[in-house]
Amino acid sequence: MQIYNSRWAARLRCRKARFLWWLAALFALAPAAFAQYQVDNWTLENGLPQQVVRDVCQMPDGYLWLATMGGLVRFDGVHFTVFDRSNTPGILGNRFNSLYCSDTGEFWAGTETNGVTRYRQGRFVTYTRQQGLPSNVVQQVTGDKHGGIWALSNGAILQWNEGQSKFVPVPPHSETPFLPDGSFGFVSVDQEGVHLFSRGKETDYPLPHGWPLNGVVRVGQDLNGIVWLASADGRFAKLRNGHWTPIFRPDAKQTGTNALTSSYRDSRGDVFQIGIHAGAGASFISYLSLPSHGQTQRIVFNSFFEDREGNVWLPTDGQGLFRIRHALITSFSKEEGLPDRNIYPIFQDHAGAIWIGTWNGGLVRFSDGTLKVFTTADGLSSNRVNSIGEDRDGALWVSTSPGMQTIRDGKVERVKTGNLQLPDDVRAIHQDENGAMFLGTSRGLFRYKDEKWSVLTTKDGLASDDVRVMIDGRAGNLWMAGYGGLTSLSHGKFKRWTEDDGLPSNSIRSLYEDRDSTLWIGTYDGGLARLAEGHLTRFTTSDGLFDSGVFQILEDSRGYLWMSCNRGIYRVAKADLDAFARGAARTISSVAYGKSDGMRNPECNGGESPAGIKTRRGELWFPTLDGVAIINPDHVAVNTTPPTVVIESAAVNREPVNLNDAVRIQPGRENLEISYTAPSLTNSSQIKFKYKLENLDHDWVEAGGRRTAYYSHLPPGNYTFRVIAANSDGVWNTNGRSLAVTVLPRIDQTWWFRTAVIALVLGAICFGWFQHISTLKQQQATQRAFSRQLIASQEAERKRIAAELHDSLGQGLAIIRNRAMISLSTPSDHKRAFAQLHEISNASAEIIEEMKEIAHNLRPYQLDRLGLTRAIESMIRNTKDSHDLTFKVDIDSIDSIFSSDVEINIFRIIQEGMNNIVKHSHATEAMITIKRTPQQVRITIGDNGVGFVPREGDGVGRHGFGQIGMEERASLIGGKYTLHSASGLGTVVTLVIALKDDSHAGTA
Repeated sequence: MQIYNSRWAARLRCRKARFLWWLAALFALAPAAFAQYQVDNWTLENGLPQQVVRDVCQMPDGYLWLATMGGLVRFDGVHFTVFDRSNTPGILGNRFNSLYCSDTGEFWAGTETNGVTRYRQGRFVTYTRQQGLPSNVVQQVTGDKHGGIWALSNGAILQWNEGQSKFVPVPPHSETPFLPDGSFGFVSVDQEGVHLFSRGKETDYPLPHGWPLNGVVRVGQDLNGIVWLASADGRFAKLRNGHWTPIFRPDAKQTGTNALTSSYRDSRGDVFQIGIHAGAGASFISYLSLPSHGQTQRIVFNSFFEDREGNVWLPTDGQGLFRIRHALITSFSKEEGLPDRNIYPIFQDHAGAIWIGTWNGGLVRFSDGTLKVFTTADGLSSNRVNSIGEDRDGALWVSTSPGMQTIRDGKVERVKTGNLQLPDDVRAIHQDENGAMFLGTSRGLFRYKDEKWSVLTTKDGLASDDVRVMIDGRAGNLWMAGYGGLTSLSHGKFKRWTEDDGLPSNSIRSLYEDRDSTLWIGTYDGGLARLAEGHLTRFTTSDGLFDSGVFQILEDSRGYLWMSCNRGIYRVAKADLDAFARGAARTISSVAYGKSDGMRNPECNGGESPAGIKTRRGELWFPTLDGVAIINPDHVAVNTTPPTVVIESAAVNREPVNLNDAVRIQPGRENLEISYTAPSLTNSSQIKFKYKLENLDHDWVEAGGRRTAYYSHLPPGNYTFRVIAANSDGVWNTNGRSLAVTVLPRIDQTWWFRTAVIALVLGAICFGWFQHISTLKQQQATQRAFSRQLIASQEAERKRIAAELHDSLGQGLAIIRNRAMISLSTPSDHKRAFAQLHEISNASAEIIEEMKEIAHNLRPYQLDRLGLTRAIESMIRNTKDSHDLTFKVDIDSIDSIFSSDVEINIFRIIQEGMNNIVKHSHATEAMITIKRTPQQVRITIGDNGVGFVPREGDGVGRHGFGQIGMEERASLIGGKYTLHSASGLGTVVTLVIALKDDSHAGTA
């Protein structure tokens, strides 16, 4: 509701005094309801840019938007995102004072000095005097469900004209400037009455009869549409259905303490009370009073807003943003009358009374809204209560530390155990179907039957002497467990289970058997176990369990198991657990409740029995470090609506990209960051996400509550990023949202570049192959030519030798034969015979010389007689003596280094080199050097002759067989043959022969 002073109207044009709701909670100590409200507050420490929040509204996508003095703020329930002039094009100033969210997915925001800002399809546009506003000072914006938008500027009303893209004036009925009237519109007061402008229509009401016009007048509407008036002399009136009703409050001056109230019923049926009173100035102060921990919390508001999930949002001047909602969990602690905050066992007796054991404050009986406390003054052995139980006669058994006692009709009596001495830590009390009373201790199980006490331990079959919890089994057995394992006692026989048998932990704190005879086992640190038909199934946090601690297990009427732990209370659908046990589901969903749901301290207690109860009215009571946490599971709504998934932003190498189109990542910028969310204003921190990048991720990435996905060094290609979400009740939005992503390749990563490279490589291979084939063919041709030359040479040599043998040797032998025949024909003619013998002797000598020449040509005799070195020297001398050449000779000894085959080839190479100089070089000087080192022998033959230009295959050309013969001989002996020549510069031939390691052993 808005109340205004007409005399101060000019000073109040830029101010809004919004009349909001006063929530008066009816709080009574009754087990059905300790009515409490959960108040959450966000300030600068939580992400707000500024603690002055003027207005709030919700968009169709679920986001909450705030108008602050530090910019526009978007809230998804977890994170605040600030949009201001420094980071958002289209925003001209940061001081926003009003908001209107339309059903079409856009909103309008008024500013103090920068006109009206419009948000549509992710873009901000600001309209100023250039678009028709009389001033850039805008006090309020409002609209209707048909898309109409009105702005209040300098007291004048203007409507947005989409066709003209400007604001046009709306002719008013009153000449008095209008003022803001919250979400309803605008209001004005003059002598003719009250003028209300709402949703495009102006309604006029006359003032109440006799209303003074010369004083302060305040006017405004509440959420029920009732118009309220207040005057300076304490008069009040309200307008309902067109009629004014006076409210006589002679003592309620505007500066007094008495306040007006107006009720409003929200969408859930809760009734809120408005409280208003006058401040030091001319405006009314609107406030909400809430009970908080036994006291009243008063919050002054600027506006009131209820979101689609039933939360009430209250922006304030200087205190940030508040959220008000009924607490799902009611806390019952010292403020409500308990003697101690630290609570352990809770028990409900046969009469319906609830007994609460405290750590140091004694035992509390709660019934019909009254409390009765039992302490040592009433006969308890100690004020520290460990466990509570009841026998079939209605006696309450209470274990304290130390002591065991019963309470009957309010009288405390000590329990006598005869010769047995009970330990001080009796943590469980239970009577079985046969009437035997069992006490669980750290030293075994104490049994009382037929007025006799006995003790059962591990020697009798218990899994552990530590017993902390006991329940009856549907099969007539007794289940018991503690820190050591699980035990079943049936007809005097024990059966036990430990971690070796599949339990998630030996530290057991809770047991529950459901109507299907399935046993649920809660541990301190290993999660939950399910024992059905002899098969154990474990549930841990990796499977979706909220916490590893299960201190108590309670089942509600809808099939949910409620469990307590050190971090609060959580529930899991039993159907989900069964499906997981059957293998029909891979995970389970847990819904957690804690401080934000009303718990004063989320840490629950356990290990003392019972660690929580389900009352006959269906409420669940859990002990905590700060009182009892009470929850009615039937009042907890199960959210079956999948959450809306939104991809908020994307960045490449930390630079934002436009989401209107597919994300294109240029070469070298391969780091992608995508932010997503699921706007929810209740249990938003428990929303879970999964995402994957199709064409890269093979399966969904379990992100939990994380709302950002990171990808580094993405290979080139086309991808689709998909994200889905589940609400706190495990309902998934499997459609989610998607974003196309294209990673552009570098030039060397493109298909055409790779194709070209492959083609070049293949071309090079083909070219190399063809070159190799060509070389082989050429080598083969050269080899064939060499072979032909060699054969021809061999044939010529054979012909030469044959001719020489035929012409000289054959002819000489024929002469010798003929002369011998002549001598034999005239045996008596001695003189003639002697002459013939003389000719035979001369012919034989000539034949011998020719035979030596032929043999020398086949293998020089000097090699065998003189050795290689002197044979070469002899050949050089003979060449020098027979030709007009000057020789420079420098020869090291190379005898006894090579085999005879190598020696003949070396000799022939040098011989051929000398022949080439003599026959072709026309040289005047020649040189030959032979140098020997431990590693090699280097032979150099050179001249200063005419030289030539070497060509491939030249040896078969111009110089005939000589050069090829020399090269082939060098190859046969493993030497390296090189030839250097140029026209007019002579020729140099080099032969290098590598020596083996032992080839020069013992040589000089």
